Amino acid sequence: MQGPTSSRSQLESALSQLKIPPRDTTLIYSAIKNSSEDWMKELPGRKAFILLTDGVAYKEPTSVTTAIEFAQRADTIIYPIRFSDPEPFSRPVIGLILAMASEHGKQGMLRMARETGGAYYEVTKSQSIANIYSQIEEALRNQYRIGYTPRRAESDGKYHKIKLTTKDRHLIVNARAGYYAN
Repeated sequence: MQGPTSSRSQLESALSQLKIPPRDTTLIYSAIKNSSEDWMKELPGRKAFILLTDGVAYKEPTSVTTAIEFAQRADTIIYPIRFSDPEPFSRPVIGLILAMASEHGKQGMLRMARETGGAYYEVTKSQSIANIYSQIEEALRNQYRIGYTPRRAESDGKYHKIKLTTKDRHLIVNARAGYYAN
């Protein structure tokens, strides 16, 4: 509803347009795919999504693999933040189903972070949302961008895996797992 902006009034305007859909859905992966396609791929330079969610995709037509692909093609890093209610449900069967869906969502968020060069965070009693945002801000301020030219320059549009390591094992490398040859 609103492209990338630093304007609070534009964000408030877009948020005021949000409506509860006629059916229950949580379209996390579609949001990443559509935002990557519609806005992020057109923007130059470094780009990142900060995704605040419980991680549970419900009635989602887009797969986590597709969401990751679109983010990678748009050269966008994903920083998922899991924010969920740890309270158990009064009905054990529903609680078990939701716990399984939550764990599945967590695995999807871990994968999105890992494969786009981001990091996964979880809000807990000891890890506040403010602390997490500070960590993401610090990570974004301390990034380096490295170019890579393969031996055989192919524009096949396929995904190619890469692994970046350092000679100094004390350094931490957080990088995308590969690239699409365009």
